[in-house]
Amino acid sequence: MADQPKSAPESGAIGTQVEAAPSEEIIANLRTQRNFEHMPEEMLRKLLQIMTVAHFDHGSLIMEQGHEFPYTCILLKGRVAIFVDNKHILDLRRTGDVVGEMSFINEGPCTATVKAEAGCDLILISKATLTKIGDTNFYIWLCRVLSDKLKRTTELISKDT
Repeated sequence: MADQPKSAPESGAIGTQVEAAPSEEIIANLRTQRNFEHMPEEMLRKLLQIMTVAHFDHGSLIMEQGHEFPYTCILLKGRVAIFVDNKHILDLRRTGDVVGEMSFINEGPCTATVKAEAGCDLILISKATLTKIGDTNFYIWLCRVLSDKLKRTTELISKDT
């Protein structure tokens, strides 16, 4: 089993901490993605100071439905597969895609299982670390991400009916 990320003593995350790209490179990559268009630069820089970047090999379990996972994850590269009740729902492959935000906000168990479909690098934002810095703007940003996902899902369902 791979090493756990440095900021994850209470977590079951399986991932190997990796050296992050320079902050300016990460900011430039994320800034062009839809989830980050409205994130203030100051908040993005603050997140980069507290984040852990972890690599997950193909097939690695990132989070499991019904289990606690104290992180929200932002995809830097690679692809993840989302499963609900062992049924494949979708793959996420865009830099800046977010997973784990529902259980992060609701403080409950994961509502889906997420696996690395290809080797991937994820930014892990720890709930404990975020609580220590006391920035509620991150939660507002997560609500926008959730709202956007709900809107897109509703549009897909509407097309199918």
